[in-house]
Amino acid sequence: MNKRLILYFGLVLSFLMVNLLYFFYLRSQIEEIYIGRSNTWFSQLIETVYPRFEVEKKRFDLDFFKYKADQVVIRFNVIVSVIIGLFLLAKRSKKLDQFWQGFIARQHADILIIIFYCGVLFYCHQWWMDIDVFINRSVFYKPILLFSILHISFPPEWILQVAYVMIIFASLMIIFNIKPFPFSVLGTIAFIFFQGFYYSFEKIDHLYTTLTYVMLVMPFLVLERNRGKEYIGKWPVTLIQLCIALAYLFSGLEKLFTSGFGWASKETFRHYIYLHQAPIGLTIAESDFLSSLLPKLALLFQLSFFLILFLHRRRWIFLVPGILFHMGTVFLLNIGAIFTPWIFVYIFFVDWGILQTKFKKIYSGSIFSERHQ
Repeated sequence: MNKRLILYFGLVLSFLMVNLLYFFYLRSQIEEIYIGRSNTWFSQLIETVYPRFEVEKKRFDLDFFKYKADQVVIRFNVIVSVIIGLFLLAKRSKKLDQFWQGFIARQHADILIIIFYCGVLFYCHQWWMDIDVFINRSVFYKPILLFSILHISFPPEWILQVAYVMIIFASLMIIFNIKPFPFSVLGTIAFIFFQGFYYSFEKIDHLYTTLTYVMLVMPFLVLERNRGKEYIGKWPVTLIQLCIALAYLFSGLEKLFTSGFGWASKETFRHYIYLHQAPIGLTIAESDFLSSLLPKLALLFQLSFFLILFLHRRRWIFLVPGILFHMGTVFLLNIGAIFTPWIFVYIFFVDWGILQTKFKKIYSGSIFSERHQ
């Protein structure tokens, strides 16, 4: 039997089984665990995936947790439906294969690798100072799922320092093309370890989300670059672009799943502005038109950003609003930084080969070129 057909039926079967299991059994278990009568295995599962449940149930009623559980199933259904849709598209069209296949100049990959790891050095430089801060807050440490499974307790200071030095040293080695692949793997492991450590204080910082996704794929791009050919497979860059686009898409969907289109209302927008008290934001809040328009544009931007994967010659339509979107969160809500990593990873949507060609043309016709001749 065709492997794709097996995969397709596997996805459909898992889709049906999860929904049947949830609506006919697991949903009732939520009520049982809320009143303290659930099965041991289900209690352990909830403790693993939702460690704050015992604290949260003192604050919220049963309907709140049923709603949250429904949201998890909705997200699962959306993800599986997208995968099934892509599978069906792949069977009917060769365009999806072309989406992954193709080549880029090795020089293009060289530029991306150097710029990216320079960015890692820039964005991670403050992590060394954060080590002392988190050590002083060790009482609040509660390992996230993977750390809990691996039984990683609060690490000694020297381990955090070694992980930090590994990120910096690996980035430098990659920039200077010294054993780049092994160092890209070591750097990724250290980076993910640091992110897991940060998240173990029950606060998810979305600042490094896209940077983390790119970090996971970079060893594949480095490996592809090291093949020594003039042109290399573009699939690692395409995968990075897909991760970034999906990060925006799911950010928009999360807003819809959580609060519907009410998130984009002027009342909600003003609530966020009054909460953060940014001067420019307070001025914008005085306008009914802008208070209504801006959140709707933000939601539209996040939901439509994935189209950048297909409109290669019109990417500026998404990149420019993206820069404005993130700068808006800084000036209107006082959240994030002007040069956020979310903007930085836009480098993977830039055709550096075309820019280099245009630069050469400009240089060859410039006064500097004439003097050189």
